Order: sequence, then structure tokens, then C-alpha cells
Amino acid sequence: MTEQGTFIEDCYRQYSDFLVRLCRREVGSNRLYADLVDTCIQDTFLLAYQAYPEIKQHANLRAWLARTCLNRLLPYAKLQRKRMEHEAFSLDEDTAGSMNTLGFPDTGDEKLALSELLDQVLGTLSDKERLIFHDYFVEGLTAPEIARQRNLHIGTVKATIHSIRKKAKKTKKGFFD
Repeated sequence: MTEQGTFIEDCYRQYSDFLVRLCRREVGSNRLYADLVDTCIQDTFLLAYQAYPEIKQHANLRAWLARTCLNRLLPYAKLQRKRMEHEAFSLDEDTAGSMNTLGFPDTGDEKLALSELLDQVLGTLSDKERLIFHDYFVEGLTAPEIARQRNLHIGTVKATIHSIRKKAKKTKKGFFD
């Protein structure tokens, strides 16, 4: 085995448990994040392998690994949190009971009511608004990410999201009256 391979193996043995604890402290011990934590740790050691000439003399290797790992983890964890928040609004069987917490009437047909309401809201949106609705509320992208992806000004994206929310509130108010 090469000197580089031996160095990375030693680093892995010495610091992998530390990185797991560090990542779990950031995202919690939720099992939904387990694969994400493993992937970020493996990516960190892959980056360490690629940057071997620079880091073999690094004054604080543990700090370099921790910073690199967290820089890989946090954007993915943020995206995962947003996805989990948006899943609360899905029409799955297991979420039907939670719709009363969203302010829907207790009629027993909450899923149908929510589906009809969503159809009405989407019917009031323009094509551009539907794209931004999908990116923001379904995919969980942030306004800057949507602006880059759709080649729009960030102010336009934020104003469109605000407009979508206003239309949804107006539609919801008229829907249950």
C-alpha cells in the first residue's frame, strides 16, 4: 500500500467515530439522516485522499476533517429538512389525521378537501408561478437556488412565492366559506 493510502486508512481509523458523532450532533440521531452522514464522511475522506499533499503536514488534521465534513453535510441536511417539512403536506394515508392541525374542517374527507383546494390554488397560478411553486414547495429549493436554476432575479422569485401564498390563503378562505 502507498504512503498516501496508509495515511488515509490511519486517519479513518482515528477520526471516523469523531466525525460520526459530530454529524449526528448537527442533524440528530434520526435514522433518515444515517445514509447522509455516511456519505458525507466517505466524501470527506475521499477529499482528504485527493488533497493528501496539502493535508499531510496540516497543523490540525482533525479540524480540517471536521470542517470539510460539515461543509458537505449541512447543505444536504437543510435540503432533507425542507423535504420532510413538505412531506407533511402530502396526501398519503398516514398524513390524513394531521390535516386538522392545518386548519381544515373535521369532515372526515380532509384528503379530498385538501386535494380540491390544491387543484383550485394551482388553477389560479400562471405557468411561471407553477414552476416556482413546484421548485419551492415540492422540491424544497430555496429562493436563491430557484433564481439560479430558472435564470431569474431573486427578488422576482421571492415576490412570486409571496404571491402564491396570498393566492392560496385567498382560495382557502373562499373554499371553506
